[in-house]
Amino acid sequence: MPRFIGPVGVAAAITVAAAPLWVTDVVPVIDYPAHFTRMVLLARDTLDPVTASIYAIDPAIRPNLAMDLVVPAFASLLGVTLATKLFIATALGMWIVGPVAIHRAVWGRFGAESLVAFFFALNAPFFAGFYNFHFGIGLTFLATAAWLVPSRLRWWVVAPVAVAAVAALISHLMAFAVLGLVLFGIEVGRPWRPDEPGLGDRVARLAATFAPGLLVHTVFAASTGTGGGPLTFNLLANLAAPFLYASRAGGMIDPLPAIGVGVVALAAWRSGTLRIAPILRPVLGLAAAAMLVSPSEAFGGAMIHWRMAPILLALFVAAWRIDLPPRSGRRVAAAFLTLALATTAIQAARWREDGRTIDAARAAVAAVTPEGGRVLTALTGGDALAFTHVGDLAIIDRHAFSPSFFTDPAQSPIRLRPAFAAAGAAGSAAGGALFAAELADLADPAATSEAARRRRHLAGWPCRFDTLVVLGRGAAEASPTGGVETTARGPAHAVHRIVRPASGCPAGG
Repeated sequence: MPRFIGPVGVAAAITVAAAPLWVTDVVPVIDYPAHFTRMVLLARDTLDPVTASIYAIDPAIRPNLAMDLVVPAFASLLGVTLATKLFIATALGMWIVGPVAIHRAVWGRFGAESLVAFFFALNAPFFAGFYNFHFGIGLTFLATAAWLVPSRLRWWVVAPVAVAAVAALISHLMAFAVLGLVLFGIEVGRPWRPDEPGLGDRVARLAATFAPGLLVHTVFAASTGTGGGPLTFNLLANLAAPFLYASRAGGMIDPLPAIGVGVVALAAWRSGTLRIAPILRPVLGLAAAAMLVSPSEAFGGAMIHWRMAPILLALFVAAWRIDLPPRSGRRVAAAFLTLALATTAIQAARWREDGRTIDAARAAVAAVTPEGGRVLTALTGGDALAFTHVGDLAIIDRHAFSPSFFTDPAQSPIRLRPAFAAAGAAGSAAGGALFAAELADLADPAATSEAARRRRHLAGWPCRFDTLVVLGRGAAEASPTGGVETTARGPAHAVHRIVRPASGCPAGG
């Protein structure tokens, strides 16, 4: 195979994966509006007086800070929108380059089959907007490739991989943990021969690599805490995770990459053309076990069970090698290429449509919300999850308050001022998507339903907010029939001015 094929293929895969980012201004991904809003605030030299009366910036270093350190540093040169999208595209690139580099390290040649990592870069955490996690795992893949250098160079990579480990920790705590699991698995899978490192040497290298990160984490834990919230498990959700993308690319397409990899691997195994790199076999076993035991929620973070599955799949396509006849290889490559282009085209079309909804709703909210007002966002159903944080954009446009905006001290440098703390979400369960069906119950401060218990900070919302935006199919029909004045509506949005109850509001409401 000509040498240029590898770089060209990688560049093409990254270009195709990142292409939908550019079809709309605000990327319609669950957490993107909140992240973009935070980037705008952090890129400013100082907060304006109205915003500063609601939010404060805490410069303390903590995990989950990759975007918060990188994007504002480049925003003055590129603008916040471009800097944010390039950060996301860079993470996508690392998810593709990393497995290709790992494959190259274990097999000694570029393997086109490793480009299947394209599909697992576009994973459920990516489409949920977990971009610090996504970036940190990308760093983990690159550090793994570096760790796989020949044994004679083993000590030369300790320092750079230790730096990468600290960077992964600052990006996201789970990325640091995954790197530890992967490098431990590699050392277990290394041949135990006289010409290979002994047990003491392997332990010493791992200790030297992770000691700086563990020290930094100790400082983190002492200064910011590790987050709170429940610890929940769902084994069935973990088993289904490899087939979930939450991508809005279409339910029939989403599971195809994982199914396709399984079918191709089984066929190649039956024909004797499949090989798995021995040094990575323990890594795959450990990653599979971690996927099965991952909690659904932990340390204030949600959807943890989504995260290990794409890591396992990316590592698998980095480890596999399929020696197909040229004709069969071209057919398999054509099938995966067709699926990649179809996924991207559908994704771009959906994002363009959703982007228009966000733009229209954003403009309508800005038109009705008073400066420094309070904005509440509600969704009509699960298909509208991409709009969860649209109300947060009013923080930029109207210096407003949005209760869904991320202000967890263990994860975000943005803080709520004490006067607003009671109306802010406490933990991921309370800060998740609010559905329009819950609004009637939440309008009653004395409600005792499960939704009311989870959302005490929103109880009596007609007295505590100025603007309500409802998003998703049938937004107008799903909106409250009383207590609001509709100011704008469209196929997937309805914006309302909230009217205070005739009976009045309690003091401080």
